[in-house]
Parts: sequence; C-alpha cells; structure tokens
Amino acid sequence: MLINRNGELHGDNTDARGLEADLRDQGVAVAGKLAVIIGASGAASAGVLAAIRLGAARVIICNRTVTRANRLARSFAQYLNSRGGGRPRETIEARGLDTLVNATTMGAAGIVINGTPMGLKTGGFAPLSYAATPSDCVFYDMIYAREPTPFLAHVLANGRRAIDGAGMLINQGVLAFELFNGVAPPAGVMRSALMSALSRT
Repeated sequence: MLINRNGELHGDNTDARGLEADLRDQGVAVAGKLAVIIGASGAASAGVLAAIRLGAARVIICNRTVTRANRLARSFAQYLNSRGGGRPRETIEARGLDTLVNATTMGAAGIVINGTPMGLKTGGFAPLSYAATPSDCVFYDMIYAREPTPFLAHVLANGRRAIDGAGMLINQGVLAFELFNGVAPPAGVMRSALMSALSRT
C-alpha cells in the first residue's frame, strides 16, 4: 500500500506484518525451520517476508510457473544481501508445484503457507504430501472462510495444525487503518466483526 507522508509517497506491506503478527499470536515457531511458500504473487511475497522476519533458516517458493517463483526468489535474495553482514543466513529457492509431493522436502517443512487462491473457486488443491510432513508442521492458508478450505481440510484429515488467514486479515486491517488515519481503530472492533461474519466465537 502507498501512504502520503507530507507529500512523499511511502510503500508498506501490511499483509506481511499482519501475517507475522498472526503467526506470533498463534505461537507458531518458524526460527531455524524450512518454510514452504505456495505461490509467487503479492500474497506469497508476504509469506516469504514474514518467514524471513521470523527467522526461517530456509525458504522454498513453489509455483506453477517456476519463472515467476525464480523472479520472487531473486528479489528476496537481493533484499537479504542488501542487509549486509556477509552471506545471508536464509536460503531462498524457487521450485515447481511438484515439490509439494516430494517426501524429502515436505518431511523437513516446519510451516507450509498457501499464498494462492487455489481451492477458493475450483474446490480442489494441488497434490501435496501432507502425511510426509513432521507431526508439528503448521499449515497456514491466507484464504479464510466459514468452513476449512480444501487446503486445510486435508491438513486436518492428516492430524496437522491448520490456521486460516482471518487473523492476518484482521492484523493488516488494523495496520492499514492506523497508517491511513494516524490513529489506531477501536480495540477489537475489526476482530469482532470478522469473527461474527464467519460465525466464530
């Protein structure tokens, strides 16, 4: 998003900060682990940035079009290199969606984040080896709905922890409101409204 500060335009990614805050609120530990990000859009970018900020040791970006995943990986590699301090701790790779059924890769995943609209309208999701992931692997879908998304339905069926993007939406909304208006919104109002709309307590 763009914010006008005294006549100067400044960019801010409230999605990344909203996701990071939600993962912290949910007690999700990412530090030192492999983060698998599905997608290469703006939402996926937020997932990569949040994983880096939370200390992921390695990030793999999986996308149907590998060239787009490569483009995103290169941009974050440049970001990491620009931070200085020698070789960055994080390793960022770009791969195709077939990586999601690679038992070796998925067996090392600490978190899997869906940053695509897959399943929102199609009713299905790309093949993924849910059972190959560690028992404490967390799956996060940036999509939110009243019922588990196709992505998260398989997660729950395999006994893994599933989180949808409702908390991310709330957090980024609060941040955006504050950036635009210079004041924080009334505490809890956005959360109450969304949870009511989703029929959650």
